[in-house]
Amino acid sequence: METARREIIERFKRVVNAAGTLALDEAALLLAAYERPTEVDVDLELQRLDELAGSITNPTLDGVCDVIFGELGFAGNAAAYYEPANSHLDQVVQRRKGIPITLAVVLIEVARRAGVPLFGVGMPGHFLVGDRVDDQLFVDPFRSGARLTPGECAHIFATMQGSAAEFRPEFLLETPRSEILMRIINNLRIIYQQAGQTKQLVRVLELMILLPGAPPAERKQLAAAFERDGRIIEAVDQLETLADLVSGPEAEQLRSAAIRLLARLN
Repeated sequence: METARREIIERFKRVVNAAGTLALDEAALLLAAYERPTEVDVDLELQRLDELAGSITNPTLDGVCDVIFGELGFAGNAAAYYEPANSHLDQVVQRRKGIPITLAVVLIEVARRAGVPLFGVGMPGHFLVGDRVDDQLFVDPFRSGARLTPGECAHIFATMQGSAAEFRPEFLLETPRSEILMRIINNLRIIYQQAGQTKQLVRVLELMILLPGAPPAERKQLAAAFERDGRIIEAVDQLETLADLVSGPEAEQLRSAAIRLLARLN
């Protein structure tokens, strides 16, 4: 299993560092595979998305939504919103249930294959999908593909954030694919932190630190998770790597923390 994980993490590195547009579907599937290497065949799951796109006969936003949310019944999993499965793209496709951001990835990636240009919209509190053809049209993937105007998006925002919260037009701008991936990983990070599932937390953090632009401080959290899991050498490696990335008193504090951890092995 560890050999499989090493292969997955190397593939993940290649995908997130490749030039051009991030292969969001492949990266999200590799995230699921890293946690469940014996269960997830990334290439097979990519073929499943190909098959979904192949069933679309009307290559428009409505045509894609009619298949995904109408014929196939993809919808939000309100009953078990915080299940990790909702952030694993393979399980979202197989169960046809998920959270807004992973349902959005399904819609965007199937639409891309069908020649329909959509993009992710990270509106605070509720992820949406935008239409490149009509910039006044948005889709709520959690609510069975409901079509929304900007005003209706603002209403959802006010419902979720409170009437005192200010809605700004930039909330409906495109969210970069790298940020979408980061948010999916972060969702899992929060779930595992709150549940005290250290081994699972380690795995998502191992991928998070590989994302271009990931804050170096994520390594400190990974080091702490390694320490809780009894993996002292790995924790020390992360602290020392982070010390090389920063400077001054912070670097010295990190190196001192690494030395203290090593002393526990004597």
